[in-house]
Amino acid sequence: MHGSSTSPPRRWLPPTAFALAAAGLVVAAVMMAVWMRAETRRRAGAELDAVAALKVEALQEWREDHLRNARYAALYPSIARAARASATGTLEPTLRAHVMEILGHLAARQGYASIALVGADGLPLAAWTRDGRPARPVDPRLLRAALASPDGAADALLAEAGEEPHLDVVAAARADGGPPCAVALRVDAAPLFEEVLDRWPVPTRTASAALVNAGGGEVRVFSSGRELPGGHAALLSASSQQELPAFKAAHGAMGIMQGVDPRGTPVLIAIRPVPRSDWKVCTEVALAEIDGAILRPVGVIAALALALLLAGAIMLALWWRQESARAAMETELREGRERLELALAGTHRVWDWDLTAGRLEIHRRWGLAALAPDAHHGTVSEVLARLVHPDDAAEVRARVEAHLRGETAVFESEHRIASPMAEVRWVFVRGRVSRRDAHGRALRFTGVSSDVTERRAIQARLELAQRMAGLGMLAAGVAHEINNPLASVSANLDFLAAEGIPPGGDPELAAALSEARDGADRVRDVVRGLRAFSKPGPEDRGPTDPGAELEAALRLAHNELRHRARVEARIADMPPVEAGGHELGQVFLNLLVNAAQAIPEGRADQNVVRVEAGTDAEGSAFVAIRDTGAGIPPEVLPRIFDPFYTTKASAGGSGLGLAIAHRIVSGAGGRIDVETQVGRGTCFRVTLPARRGPVDASAESGVGDATPPSRRRLLVVDDDALVLRALVRSLSRAYVVETASSAPEALARLDAGERFDAVLCDLMMPQVTGMELHAHIAARDPALASRMVFITGGAFSDAASRFLAETRNAWVEKPFEAARLEEAIARALAAAA
Repeated sequence: MHGSSTSPPRRWLPPTAFALAAAGLVVAAVMMAVWMRAETRRRAGAELDAVAALKVEALQEWREDHLRNARYAALYPSIARAARASATGTLEPTLRAHVMEILGHLAARQGYASIALVGADGLPLAAWTRDGRPARPVDPRLLRAALASPDGAADALLAEAGEEPHLDVVAAARADGGPPCAVALRVDAAPLFEEVLDRWPVPTRTASAALVNAGGGEVRVFSSGRELPGGHAALLSASSQQELPAFKAAHGAMGIMQGVDPRGTPVLIAIRPVPRSDWKVCTEVALAEIDGAILRPVGVIAALALALLLAGAIMLALWWRQESARAAMETELREGRERLELALAGTHRVWDWDLTAGRLEIHRRWGLAALAPDAHHGTVSEVLARLVHPDDAAEVRARVEAHLRGETAVFESEHRIASPMAEVRWVFVRGRVSRRDAHGRALRFTGVSSDVTERRAIQARLELAQRMAGLGMLAAGVAHEINNPLASVSANLDFLAAEGIPPGGDPELAAALSEARDGADRVRDVVRGLRAFSKPGPEDRGPTDPGAELEAALRLAHNELRHRARVEARIADMPPVEAGGHELGQVFLNLLVNAAQAIPEGRADQNVVRVEAGTDAEGSAFVAIRDTGAGIPPEVLPRIFDPFYTTKASAGGSGLGLAIAHRIVSGAGGRIDVETQVGRGTCFRVTLPARRGPVDASAESGVGDATPPSRRRLLVVDDDALVLRALVRSLSRAYVVETASSAPEALARLDAGERFDAVLCDLMMPQVTGMELHAHIAARDPALASRMVFITGGAFSDAASRFLAETRNAWVEKPFEAARLEEAIARALAAAA
């Protein structure tokens, strides 16, 4: 017989192929599981590093805040004056105490452990500490770094032995012609460490963070408390714990690594340095939690592999017939998945642009009025021209075309959209090309959009609030600086007027005195307007004379009006109304400014603003302000009282004036009516109901009419020498006046046994305030304390505001009239009697 080679029976071919396929599938599944674990850990490391970067950024922002505070304190006028005085060796105790008070207020408000003005040697010149202990000298290295810094400031994040972590900040306060000084402050860092370490963008079960610092052969760890058995802080010794990631981080290790935490748990850790310090931020997650995230995908892969093995024979027979359907299905599933992923990113509308067909489909449309049926059909340029605001169309089109050419990985744009309505809507659009042909040409463009109009409005409100707060502080400071010299001028003018011009005297001298009195009154009105502007929050309502507030508003708006129109005012008697006086003045000022801005500049002789005020038939007060300006268009009129709605954005309009005026008038029970005609002008009419009940004529100063008694002994306490001399001149006709330039001097005279019938005292003084003097006198002589009268140029602290609101003693605002001041003293004496 001839031998012949025979091939394996055909029945073994499918099992052999199936075995090979099964082996290959198992190997592939194992490799995929290994790859998934590596990829999962890589992504987890990247997320940990991003979280560490956020924590470092939070620490840096915190440090920058305190650097700004230190630079601000160093530039404060009193501190700069103290620095110059120290350079010449003339730093007086009064100025030193004033600087300590300023530093103490800043430290109490910001929660500082200590703050000091130090000399070039680092020793404190004036200091405040939370625990009352003497302030420590400043580290010479830190002081030199601050003086050498371009912005004059430097800081150091420290954790010295036996102390909690803290931040030392030094800002140079340079003295002209002498050695430099500096403001040094210390901030407890432990609360900030706890807040930063516990803050996670997406918290997990085992995630934690720590701050580490090496020094003296040991490593100090400050943590969120989850990875240390002892709580928030621990010391790692070089002998027993040098293999811990935190120990390695403190000694220079950086980046992402694996290790074991102090509890013995395997972890993945990311390490980032804190700039300008020896500290490192470490974020970590247990490896078990990271690997646990892939258990379900691995199980799914195993199940799919088994299903594929069991259904292999069937799938092989059906493969050719189902290939085309499967390819189409995969394409649809991929596109659907991309839409879903983008939709789940916190957006509101999903869109799909078939570039080949020239059709844009928008799911959950823009939320505005419907566009024309063909608005979403056409070329890219045509569709964008219909949907995007004309002012933004060119930029948006350039970004879209760049992404379609493949120049950007993701398309992003924040722009206005075209709208048939007058309102402007902003959207944030994000997307990417989801399908290209073999030549790279874009076929399908998919993405999402969000309406961000409200977010931008909130951001604009915050920016406006910051500007208004800064302007209010400036107005308050200017008013305070003017008050004392103005009080002296007013009192001296009252004295000269009371003395009179001798018979046969120069009439020109009498006219000059009268004109000086008028000028001082005008400055006083401006100062009161500034105080009203700077007053925070809603004002307490009480009986208010609308006529007086209207006249004050006309004075403040004079400069705005005189370049645009003539002012014709007819102000008749009006009843008192229940409203805040300063708030009511703000309403009238807003309406007057609006009337002026409705008229172009340069034609003041051809335009007029008429102001008419009086009492209507129902007994209510009314104020009508009519202009000959451009008028209000009918489509704008329904929205003029909406907050932040303005038609003069290019001129700096905020859209708040009429909204605030409407709120104030409505809160007082009144109303604002509008009459307008385009091209002819507008009239705003404010109607306020008359106040019911008795009216206190002494609402402003807290005093009433009284007849001054015979000459009695009066002690006047004020730290301003000009004001003190002016008060002596004004009051010496009715009283025997003794003076004290400070509260301690007044207390010394009272302790020496001097007796006084009344005390006239400034409320705010640098060493001991008038409030504190009142408390000392009340403890020794309650009767004399009840006969104290206060004068104030403005209460700039919460304590002073509460004191004036609660005290029964009379008080008078600077600048004051001599008759009003004598009236307050006489009332205090009469009430005590």
